[in-house]
Amino acid sequence: MGGSEERAVAVIMIGGPTKGTRFRPLSLNIPKPLFPLAGQPMVHHPISACKRIPNLAQIYLVGFYEEREFALFVSSISNELRVPVRYLREDKPHGSAGGLYNFRDQIMEENPSHIFLLNCDVCCSFPLPEMLEAHRSYGGIGTLLVIKVSPETANQFGELVADPVSNELLHYTEKPETFVSDRINCGVYVFTPDIFTAIQGVSTQRKDRATLRRVSSFEALQPPNRSLPTDFVRLDQDILSPLAGKKQFYIYETKDFWEQIKTPGMSLRCSGLYLSQYRLTAGHLLASGDGLKNATISGDVYIHPSAKVHPTAKIGPNVSISANARIGAGARLVSCIILDDVEIKENAVVIHAIVGWKSSIGRWSRVQGSGDYNAKLGVTILGESVTVEDEVVVINSIVLPNKTLNGSWSSNLRISRREYCSGLVTGVGAMASAKIVSDPERISYLNQREAAEIDEILMGPLGFSVDQLMELAGLSVATSIAEVYKPTERNRILAICGPGNNGGDGLVAARHLHHFGYKPFICYPKRTAKALYNGLVTQLESLSIPFLSVEDLPTDLSTSFDIVVDAIFGFSFHGSPRPPFDDLIRRLVALGTPSQKNQKSPVIVSVDIPSGWHVEEGDVSGEGIKPDMLADLFPLPLQKNSSLTFQHILELLCVSGLENLHELTYQLLERTIFSPEFSEDQVEADPFDQFQKWFDDAMASGLKEPNAMALSTTGKDGKPSSRMVLLKGVDKDGFVW
Repeated sequence: MGGSEERAVAVIMIGGPTKGTRFRPLSLNIPKPLFPLAGQPMVHHPISACKRIPNLAQIYLVGFYEEREFALFVSSISNELRVPVRYLREDKPHGSAGGLYNFRDQIMEENPSHIFLLNCDVCCSFPLPEMLEAHRSYGGIGTLLVIKVSPETANQFGELVADPVSNELLHYTEKPETFVSDRINCGVYVFTPDIFTAIQGVSTQRKDRATLRRVSSFEALQPPNRSLPTDFVRLDQDILSPLAGKKQFYIYETKDFWEQIKTPGMSLRCSGLYLSQYRLTAGHLLASGDGLKNATISGDVYIHPSAKVHPTAKIGPNVSISANARIGAGARLVSCIILDDVEIKENAVVIHAIVGWKSSIGRWSRVQGSGDYNAKLGVTILGESVTVEDEVVVINSIVLPNKTLNGSWSSNLRISRREYCSGLVTGVGAMASAKIVSDPERISYLNQREAAEIDEILMGPLGFSVDQLMELAGLSVATSIAEVYKPTERNRILAICGPGNNGGDGLVAARHLHHFGYKPFICYPKRTAKALYNGLVTQLESLSIPFLSVEDLPTDLSTSFDIVVDAIFGFSFHGSPRPPFDDLIRRLVALGTPSQKNQKSPVIVSVDIPSGWHVEEGDVSGEGIKPDMLADLFPLPLQKNSSLTFQHILELLCVSGLENLHELTYQLLERTIFSPEFSEDQVEADPFDQFQKWFDDAMASGLKEPNAMALSTTGKDGKPSSRMVLLKGVDKDGFVW
């Protein structure tokens, strides 16, 4: 079967801006598929490989990006390779197989006999002609590219079992909990047009099942998108798994390199793999030099023709230098990607790092990573327009765009030019034992976009999940309340929780406050039907914490509660509040008016931002909630501009890449949150000795082992000097929890 007349098309899945978030901050400026590896956009490599397919008629890029973001690239690559390339934009997620089926009419326009399907974030040699030849000999619907990996890493991918003689796919399972096979799916396929019939069969079967299925009362309460849409079809679970062992799919095993490009660190490794492949496929792209007329080149190096490299610089191995970069005298570059318009000044060193567009590294500075491509901070990443000043060392760090580093950094997420990371007090309320601390100039204020970027980084390359961040935030809110308002003085707490993450923080805080000895009540009028929020509600109900409807709330909140936690809306909220939250906000506003305020009035604690305030302009009308305390992670400009005086505590989120617990430094632990519990001469000189005493005392008294402790000190003048927080435990990557 098969002859010279058979035509083929290729489809490359490129994802979208909401996919591949672990690739940030590099994808904040450019779509991930266009990020350069070995001097070429990521998607250029699979496209170039497709050109080797016999009788290739068309290449399709399928993704969620706006057409304008790929228009220039599609035009230039079509002219460069002399192969028609077309971008198809998905209107909504259809799944890996459903996305293919969604554009079946366009794909079949050329009447192809074979359809190649590739994933953009795969780095390999793409043996496509060899796969096609094997596929023709098998005679099935499709052939998968597979590779043998270590048993320890196999469960991170789709594992499969194949007949050792016929290469028929016998069993397929996606990311199994137990070991199945050391052969994994590489994400590269070749199909006959019969694949569309198989995909349609899944959709039809799902429609029939939805029609015949008896809906339980529980399912009726779930949102309509809880079950998979009929046009959402996954290639692995819905096609490969059920059709395995039916002589429909076969495998082709590669012995060459293969990696997935999920994180910035892996992009550096994959750039090196593509550079080494250039020796066989594009030797003219590799630089050379002996240090006489040109820089000394060691190993595989790509230098863009417009880049300027001083002859005394030493470059390589595994270095890619992009357009208009300038490398100064005596600079040393090893295993790094230097992006457009970067300046590396004299005698600077860059090792295991990616330097973002328009960034500058000063004289005698050093930017370096450990070289562990899989570790969260194994490769140092500088975002766009980062300035590293002279004689500064940056090790194992991620730096967001537009920052200036004038001091050395190690194993950290650098988020601001000035040290803002959790802990400065901008004002305190009237408390008998408190002293007013007012120094707003010590804080670096962030705008809404910068705060959102930090969230993206935490949940992207640093690997934090939403529930982890919510747990830390809720614990921080509860701890802040406990430090300022003792349960013996203010015990009854009403937490008003909104439908988003801010409300989730409030639910977590209520649980911790219960364990701290308070009596919390929850008002959660618009429950979010997601597993995370359902779990939080279940935890609270298991503790017999009362849930109150809006109708059940007393008319006068001041007579029933000592503290009201405003966890309705966070800094991402836009627009005007809708019922019932508009009424709840009005009641909180009334609670804070001077006519309502007296010694017995409940205090208001707002989480992140007083609900209803403009996220950057603050209480524009002057008629918003007047909180007594604001507990947040991000210091937004509204707090700087506000004329209010309230207790302001920034939540602790400890992000560090330390090797072991005792490498925590005073620089990372010191916090200036006000809490005058001890004088400096009342605690151990070494804070770890103090923490260990606390742990031992807690265990001796029969308490469960604490997972978090805080130490606050004041100087001889009675002013707060430091706050140290220890979250006990270190994971395998050295992150402190």
